[in-house]
Amino acid sequence: MTTLPPAIAPTSLLQQRSGWRTLLLVLTVTLLVLMGVRKGRLMGDSTEYLLMTAAMASHGSVDIRSTDIAQVRGAMGAHMQVHLDALEQGLNDPAVTVPLPGFYRGLDGKVYAIHFSAYSVLAAAPYKLFQLVGINPIKCYQVVNLALVLVLGLALMRLFGSAPRALAGVALYLLSGGILYWNWSSPECMSAAALLAGFAWYCSGAPLRAGLMIGLASLQNPSIVLTLAALPVLAWCLQPGMTLLDGVKAALRPRPLAGLLLGGLLFAVPLAYNLHTFGVTSIIAKVGTSAELIGPGRLHSMFFDLNQGMIIAIPAVAAMLLLWGWRGMERAQRARRVLALLLCGALAMAYSIPAMMVQNWNSGAAGVMRYAFWCAMPFVFLLLWRLRQAARWPRAVLAVVLLLQTLAMYAASRYGETEFGPMARFVMRHAPALYNPEPEIFAERASGREDYNVDPAQVYVYRVNGVAMKVLYHASLTDFAAKLCGKDQSGAGGTASQHLKGGWIYINGPIRCITPVNVTPEQFSSAPVVFKGRGWSVLEQAPGQAAGMWSEGAASQLQLAYTQPGAYTQLVLRGRYLQGNHRTRVIINGQDTGWHDVQAGAPVDIPDAATTNALQVELRHEAPASPGPQDGRKLALFLHSAELQ
Repeated sequence: MTTLPPAIAPTSLLQQRSGWRTLLLVLTVTLLVLMGVRKGRLMGDSTEYLLMTAAMASHGSVDIRSTDIAQVRGAMGAHMQVHLDALEQGLNDPAVTVPLPGFYRGLDGKVYAIHFSAYSVLAAAPYKLFQLVGINPIKCYQVVNLALVLVLGLALMRLFGSAPRALAGVALYLLSGGILYWNWSSPECMSAAALLAGFAWYCSGAPLRAGLMIGLASLQNPSIVLTLAALPVLAWCLQPGMTLLDGVKAALRPRPLAGLLLGGLLFAVPLAYNLHTFGVTSIIAKVGTSAELIGPGRLHSMFFDLNQGMIIAIPAVAAMLLLWGWRGMERAQRARRVLALLLCGALAMAYSIPAMMVQNWNSGAAGVMRYAFWCAMPFVFLLLWRLRQAARWPRAVLAVVLLLQTLAMYAASRYGETEFGPMARFVMRHAPALYNPEPEIFAERASGREDYNVDPAQVYVYRVNGVAMKVLYHASLTDFAAKLCGKDQSGAGGTASQHLKGGWIYINGPIRCITPVNVTPEQFSSAPVVFKGRGWSVLEQAPGQAAGMWSEGAASQLQLAYTQPGAYTQLVLRGRYLQGNHRTRVIINGQDTGWHDVQAGAPVDIPDAATTNALQVELRHEAPASPGPQDGRKLALFLHSAELQ
């Protein structure tokens, strides 16, 4: 296995002990202060975890009983009481298999939460203690989360051999999502800290502790177990002087093997529990996932969604890793580092595949998606390892990174899963076509409520100052304009995106709701909108046909006026051609828009529509001709109507 680089190794046993004491003191005081100034929050899958914690603290098992529900009612908000009522009613009815989403009746007839109970079991002791001393017991989750942050600090102390550097590593973890989730009553902070500690311990020569951490993290997020297969390869990649044979020998030594085996055994505990309790290896996979949801759209969303993707969590970390992570390296080192980066990327994608199967993709989040937070830990570790190799840290660069990550965390902390983030709002305001998120993400944030069954009968709209900048609707919706704008109105402007998976379509704005203006030639002289200019003959109407007016000569003119600038974006002329004519050249306000088939009713975009409230339209005809020896007029187009939309 690896050893600490001489450049950063402690120079004496006294200095080493002093470093450990400094680390523990600073971290302990900091974490206690955090607990003292922040109230506990019930976030994430809090109903499940809180009930399991209360059950474990009360009767030493995690089956949910009426007494457990009664115990947590005071801690749950008023809006949750109806759900607790439904759960309690289901407990007393053996015929009910799912008394409440998130709970399932086991083979023994008792009701259990579908999430595994490790996180709640760890929280049960502080929960009981806080009950006894009169402290809000919900703070038990702060204890578990911050205890794992402290463990991470110990792992980074071994990695760096320096208390200040270990503290900087903890700060980087907190500023890569940890600060967003440390106060949640869900295991994201625990899983991410344990995962990062596992990387640090394995690659610095402590494989047993690494296996323990990876196994612990996998108890609540099972895909993390894939890390065990990647750790020996990653350790080899990070040691450019180690041959492949040496890497294999190092991985097969007793302690590394024991560490990987320990992690695997811990991973197997939830499988055995689920098999014993529900008869399947994963009850969540049975009732709450679908393999059909896996696809490139969700994969892209996991990493790059502007509301909740991984890029929101580690923008500066990723930039520093890519731009600085290679400087000063020899070619062999760079080649190994590329392999390490590819391996970390593959791990992050492998972690995300089970997550992509969940039905509620736009789940509870503090800015960055919960899954994306802990999936980012391989990249955070790779940057920490690069810092470990540096005898002198690039302090100015690192300070900028920490500042940018602080700003990212501040921005992410200002919105939840039913709101748009600042980056998404900026893009949708200025370039909406560049951001087409998963329909569930857009629909829930546009409507302001979490409901992963997005309704194909609804239109979801993001507006800026009352103007629709982005609209989502389903292809099956036939009255899209009426849903968006109301009866007898239509949407003007906007560009449709390609169909997304499931038949969803985005219209990128700005989109305005207007009452279409459709004027026929008999109204030209008196209508307040359209006025006839030169180049027209008289009004005519053949029996049984629509009235119209023939163009006369090589060009004809219309003047169209309306009171609201920018209300209309397209002009549609409808008519029929005299034989020999197939198209008309349309010039609007002096700008040539090209040839158009008026007979087909092809719409013509109005140049500078946003500022225009009057149109001077000139129609240049293709082949004006006399219709016969008795009619000397030069005719080309019989115009039926002029429409603004």
